[in-house]
Amino acid sequence: MGFWLLDLLDESEIRKPAQLEKALRNGDFATKVFDVATADETYSLVPLESAGNTVLAAHGLDLSGSLGCMAFDCLRRDLDRLLSRTWFYFDQVAVRGPSKQVVSHLVDGASIDEAKHNVESLMRGLLYIREVGAEEFLVFTEKAPACRVHYRQHLSEAGLDHILSNSESIVAELMQNGTVADFEPHGDHLHCTFTHPMLEHTEWPCLDVHADVSDPEVIKRAAAEGVFVRFASHLTSDVVTAQMLGTPLGLGTGVHDRLVADHLSDENVALALDLPILTDVPPKDAMKIRAAEGGSFDRFRDALRAGMNDAVAASGDSPSSGVAADIINDVIGPSLREVDDAMVKSQNLLNKKVATSVGLGTVLTIAGLAFNAPLLLPAGIAIFGGTTLQAVHKYFEESRDIQLKDMYFLWSREVQARYRK
Repeated sequence: MGFWLLDLLDESEIRKPAQLEKALRNGDFATKVFDVATADETYSLVPLESAGNTVLAAHGLDLSGSLGCMAFDCLRRDLDRLLSRTWFYFDQVAVRGPSKQVVSHLVDGASIDEAKHNVESLMRGLLYIREVGAEEFLVFTEKAPACRVHYRQHLSEAGLDHILSNSESIVAELMQNGTVADFEPHGDHLHCTFTHPMLEHTEWPCLDVHADVSDPEVIKRAAAEGVFVRFASHLTSDVVTAQMLGTPLGLGTGVHDRLVADHLSDENVALALDLPILTDVPPKDAMKIRAAEGGSFDRFRDALRAGMNDAVAASGDSPSSGVAADIINDVIGPSLREVDDAMVKSQNLLNKKVATSVGLGTVLTIAGLAFNAPLLLPAGIAIFGGTTLQAVHKYFEESRDIQLKDMYFLWSREVQARYRK
């Protein structure tokens, strides 16, 4: 993968969280991490040399903790969420992760103990990536800075003027359902917490409000505006980075979905797809399935992408979640029923052929016979004589044809999940 922190982990032969914790207690290892992070004051963004269909994960989903929480449990949930929404559609996902800039900012903005704690969480995330086998699925990249001072200019330069035009309505929406609490006055500014249903994590805005101000609406507006600016500036960073890397952008937060509600893309529809039979697959199993399923997996993805293109082209002003629901109802559902009907018909014909031959004897057990079809033969069918054997051969020929259907991969996942219950 060639990522700097993974290289440092390998150099120190760190494979487990306990080894990482022990190494970070050693001042030499922590110093080496911080020295490497702060050695480069500049960075560059060049088009990615990645495989096939690659998407850039936006802040909030890019494993950097920049729009979320640095705790390892939260980072692990972010990774699980990212993998669950991408493994069955994309060839690779570009993430920021604990880049040199991210770690350098931790060193500049916190005590050394807090910086060590956060770096440990980020590096544990890297160990988890290896644990689930996602190392080759992810591509690490730096991102353009998220500038809160010049965010208006950068939004305009990135072609996101509509966000500025809609800023008042978005701030009003944040105010309406947002909650401000935990006030900490500091002379000419105020610290507080801000929560909202669109936010995955509690925000801690620093408000340019004098401590003497007591009007709750003034404070709530300042907090909502601060949250808007924070997310808008990070969105600008994502868009600029995606343009420079030559990749599409996959949004990572509810606020970003709201900011770009009228800018639909295949990638964000893919991230919005709610297919529990795929999105509920544990990350480690998902990575194994990608490697093992071969042709049926590729045919499924090709068909899904074609459906995405058609649905997005006909979507009008629909949100990504609505288009994703249409794809499930209009493309995936009918195709799954077609595969299921064909399989049931084939099984029924086989049952009729062997009905007179079922009796005393051994039961044929099929577990991946010749072409990896563990659930295709009805249980309890015994084989006697040439007629029955011919019927079985015909059954397998029909089954092989069914496996070539676009949605066979998804259908087989559903059947296997059904049998595990």
